[in-house]
Amino acid sequence: FLMYRAVGLNDSHLGLIILYTAFNLSFSVWLMKGFIDEIPKEYEEAALVDGYTRMEAFFKIVLPEAATGIAATAVFCFITAWNEYAFALIMT
Repeated sequence: FLMYRAVGLNDSHLGLIILYTAFNLSFSVWLMKGFIDEIPKEYEEAALVDGYTRMEAFFKIVLPEAATGIAATAVFCFITAWNEYAFALIMT
């Protein structure tokens, strides 16, 4: 709170955006790592053998496999930000 007031972010929407991003980023990275680690490496290797580039393999193989993880992470982050009324009350 003291740092936010010193920088001038107290009582601003930008301050809340930065705060919510800082709290949700670590959680979302941790959650997405679990989903990405569950995708077998063999899928990506098979796509590379079939002639896909790394970007094509990512967009056509890895991203669709991780879609449920991305959706779940987005929902959890939204609910966390929605329920953090205390931060909004203190910071604005």
